[in-house]
Amino acid sequence: MTSVPNIRPSARPNACTTPHASLSVEARAGRADGSLDSPWAERSANARRRKWAAGAILVAAVSLFGCGSDGKDGATGAQGLPGTTGQQGAKGDPGAQGAEGPAGPAGGAGPQGEPGLQGEQGVPGEQGPPGPGAGGVTGTGGTDNGGAAGAPVVIEAGAPGTPTAVFTGPGLDLAIESASIEAGIARVRFHITDAASVPLDRAGIYTQGAVSISFVIAGLNIDTQGDPGDYSAYTTRTQTSPITQVAAIQPAADAGGTFREIGVNKGEYEYTFKAAVTPSDSEQTQTIGAWATRVFNNVTYVDNAEYSFVPSGAAPKVRELITNANCNACHGSLRAHGGARRDVQLCTLCHSDGAIDPDTGNSIDFEQMIHKIHSGKDLPSVIAGTPYQIIGFQQSVNDFSTVGFPQPRQNCSACHSGAQATAWKANPNRESCGSCHDTTSFEATVPTGQIAHQGGPMTDDSLCSTCHRATEDATWGIGPQHHPVDPNAATVEFAITGVTNTAPGQTPVVSFTVKVNGATRDIIAQPLTRLSVVTAGPTTDYASVASYQIQGTAPAAGGVLASNGSGGFTYTLPPAGAIASTATGTAAFGLEGYIQAATTGSPRYAGHNAIAYAAVTDTSALPRRQVVELARCNTCHADLAAHGGSRNDTQYCVLCHNPNLDNSARVPRLEGSTVVANPLTFKDMIHGIHMGELHDQPYVAGGSNPTTANPGGAPLSFNEVRFPRSPSDCSACHAAKTNELPIVATALPSHWETLTCTDDPAADTDAYCTNRTSVSTYTGPATAACTSCHDSPATAAHAALNTTSTGAEACATCHGPGKSFDAAVAHAPTP
Repeated sequence: MTSVPNIRPSARPNACTTPHASLSVEARAGRADGSLDSPWAERSANARRRKWAAGAILVAAVSLFGCGSDGKDGATGAQGLPGTTGQQGAKGDPGAQGAEGPAGPAGGAGPQGEPGLQGEQGVPGEQGPPGPGAGGVTGTGGTDNGGAAGAPVVIEAGAPGTPTAVFTGPGLDLAIESASIEAGIARVRFHITDAASVPLDRAGIYTQGAVSISFVIAGLNIDTQGDPGDYSAYTTRTQTSPITQVAAIQPAADAGGTFREIGVNKGEYEYTFKAAVTPSDSEQTQTIGAWATRVFNNVTYVDNAEYSFVPSGAAPKVRELITNANCNACHGSLRAHGGARRDVQLCTLCHSDGAIDPDTGNSIDFEQMIHKIHSGKDLPSVIAGTPYQIIGFQQSVNDFSTVGFPQPRQNCSACHSGAQATAWKANPNRESCGSCHDTTSFEATVPTGQIAHQGGPMTDDSLCSTCHRATEDATWGIGPQHHPVDPNAATVEFAITGVTNTAPGQTPVVSFTVKVNGATRDIIAQPLTRLSVVTAGPTTDYASVASYQIQGTAPAAGGVLASNGSGGFTYTLPPAGAIASTATGTAAFGLEGYIQAATTGSPRYAGHNAIAYAAVTDTSALPRRQVVELARCNTCHADLAAHGGSRNDTQYCVLCHNPNLDNSARVPRLEGSTVVANPLTFKDMIHGIHMGELHDQPYVAGGSNPTTANPGGAPLSFNEVRFPRSPSDCSACHAAKTNELPIVATALPSHWETLTCTDDPAADTDAYCTNRTSVSTYTGPATAACTSCHDSPATAAHAALNTTSTGAEACATCHGPGKSFDAAVAHAPTP
C-alpha cells in the first residue's frame, strides 16, 4: 500500500506572519556622509562657531589694556606659556539663517511599492453628443384646405455618427432575435449586452472586452414515428485523421460569414452565413446555435443561445430529450470544448447522426457518445479490454474508460427530461440501445468479439418495441429494466421518538417505531433481518462511537428490546453502552437496518437512517453541526447509500467517520513492512475519494481486513474517480459557508497511524504480521480539510510550518475571509 505522508505539528515560526515583524521598525533619514539629516545637527554646528568667536574677542581685549609705567619699552620678551582656558561663555543668540544652499543631486529611485487596492467604480459619464451625420430635409405636406396633397419628399438618412466610449461592467448576455433564409443565404439578428443590459460593441472598440461569436445552423429531421429526430448541419468542415488518414465531414461553426452592426451603441448585429443553407422543404424546422465569449478584467464570460424557426412561418418542432437542468445537477455548469459550449441543445446541432471521429472510428452522435461516456468502465467493450476513446482538438486523447456513473446506470430518467422525456422507452432503436450494450450485434453474421442479439438479426428498428415495451414484461420491458429501484420494493421507515437515561453513568434507553410499506411493524413478532443502534459523542465533534445490534445474526449481549404497548419499542443498551462518567455535552443516537429474504440473491431493502440527540451535561440537546447536505449529494447519487445500502444519511455517516477513525484495521499486514494508515474522518475520506484522478498521491482505503491467507488485504484505490464538475466548487456538497475558514474551534484533529511489523519472518511459514508497533500523529482540522485535496508534499510542508507545536493552525491568517489568499474566493465558481 502506498504510504501517505504524515503532516506533523511543528514548533517553527509562522511562515505567513514572521516576515511582517519588520514593519514595526521606524525608518530614519540619513545623509551620505553619515550625519543625521536633522535641524538639530545644524544648530549644534552654529553653537561651535559662536564659542570660537567669543574666544577671539577676549584675546584682543587683553592686548589693548596692559599694566606698568610709562617708561621706555623694553625688548620684546619671550612668548609666555599659554594661559588656561577660560570658562565657557554664555550661549549666544542664534544667528540669522543663511541663504538656502544649492539643491543636492537627486536620490536614486526607491523600490516599487506594492499595488494599492482597486478604487471604487466611478460613476458612468454622461452620454456623448450625437454623431455629426446630418438628417435629410423634412418633406412638404399637402394643403390644409382640401386641395391636392403635396408630393412626398424622400428623406435620406444621414451618415452614422461616431460612437463614443460607453461604460460597461462584467458579464455577457447573447440573445438571438430573428432569422431568415432567402435563396440559400441564412441571416440571423442578435443582441449582446453585459450583465446590466448595457449594449456591447462586438469589436470591443467603444465598450470594454471584445465579444467572439460563432454560429452553426442545422435542419431538424423527422424520425420514422413522426417525432423530431437528429439534426443535419449545413455548416461543416472536413477532418482528416493523421493516424488513419480517414477523412470525415463533421458539423462545425460557420467559417467566413460577415457581421453587420445595426445602429450605433445598440449592441444589435446581423450575421450572414457563408455556408449555403438549403432546407429539405419550407416546413422543415431550422435551428441556429451560437456561442459567445467575452474577457472583462481578466475573467472570461460565456453565453449560448439557440433559435428555431420554419421558413414558411409555421411553428417550429421541438427536439428535447435532455435539459440543461438535468445535466447540471451533476455537472454544475456543463462545459465542453474549452468551456464555451454549455447548452445541451447547442450540442445536438453538431453531434448528430453519422458524425464520427476519424481517428478512432467512434460515433460522435450525441446519444451514442453520451451513453458511452457515462457508462465508461461498465461498457462491455471496455470490460473486454478495448478502451473507449475520442481524439479531439489538436489530437488530444480523451479516454473515458474509467468513468463511473454515480448512480445506477439503468436510471435513464436521471438525464432524460423535457418534451420527449420518455422517448428512451417509447421508441427503442438499435443505435441508442447498442451504445450501452455495445458488444451486442444485430447483424446476421456476428463480428468477432461481439454477441448475437437474442431476438435475432434486426435490419431496422421497426420491431424493437414488439419485445421491448415501455412498461410491460419484467424480463424484456425497457421500463422495468431501466428503473434504479424495483417499483415493487418494500419500504422500511425508522423513527426515534425519544432517548432517556443519558446522564453520565446512566444506561440510555432508545424509543422508536418501525414501519414496513407504510404499516407499523411488530418487530418482536416479525423481526427485521438486521437492526442496530449507534451512539456517538460529543456532538461538538465526535470523539467516540459504539454500535449495538438489536436484531440480526449477533444481537448485543445484555441489550433489552421491549414493546411500549402502543406500536413502538424501547431498547435499553447493554451495560457496555452506559454513558461514561466523564462524558460531557450531547450524545447522538442513530438506527440502521433492513429486511431481506433468505433466498440467495434476494434484494435488500434498507430503511433511511434515523438520528436523534440527547443532552448528557448540556441544558438541552445540541445537534452536531451540518457541513454536508444529503440533498446536494443526491443530485448526483440519486439515493446515497453505502455499506450494503443501510447507511444513507451524511449526518449518520459522521457518527463513525469521526476524527479518531483511521484505516489501521484494513491496511496490509505483511511481515517486514511499515505502513501508514490514513484518516477515515469524513472530510478526509470524501475529499480523497472525490478528488480521485486529480490527486498528486493516490487515495487508498482498505476494502476488507487482511487475513493469514491474504495478508495484503483488499485496498481500494480511488485514483480513477472523476468529479463531474470543478473540484473547487465546494458548494456542490457543502452547506452554505461551511467550507470557509476558520473552522469551528471545537473541531478535532485527524488521526494517522504508522504501523511497523515486529514479527520475525523466520518464526513462521506465512507472510502475515501478527505483532505491530504503532505511532500516532495528528493533523489539525483545517490542515486536514485542505490537504485532503491539495495533497502535494509542498502543501503538506507549508501547512506544517504554519502549525505550532501545540497544534494551533495559522491557516486563517492568509486564507481566512478577506485575506490575501481567501479560500472562499479561490473556491468560488467561475462564470
